[in-house]
Amino acid sequence: MGKYGDLLTEALQEAIDIKEGKAKAAQVRRVAISANDVIVAAPPEYDASRIRAIRRQLALSQSVFARLLNVSNSTIRAWEQGLRQPAGPTRRLLELAEERPDVVVSWVEERASA
Repeated sequence: MGKYGDLLTEALQEAIDIKEGKAKAAQVRRVAISANDVIVAAPPEYDASRIRAIRRQLALSQSVFARLLNVSNSTIRAWEQGLRQPAGPTRRLLELAEERPDVVVSWVEERASA
């Protein structure tokens, strides 16, 4: 049936078991967090060598790295040559790639096999 079909069948059986009293529904607990309770540091600045190191750590070509960050190939070249620096959300994505390369690599691999 396939991975998603099996998951759907399993979820449906669980719903039936709950309805028939054979299983208890999971309890959901929500916690409200105010924006005043959270401190989020700004992402770091990235220079050419640091960007190149991240891309090489991920073992990605410039074109794949560009697609991952949703920027053009010329943008990656400009960053790696020190002509420009990333800004905005891209800095946060670079931070994620640098701090959690395992997450980024698995995400790329999942898309490549789909």
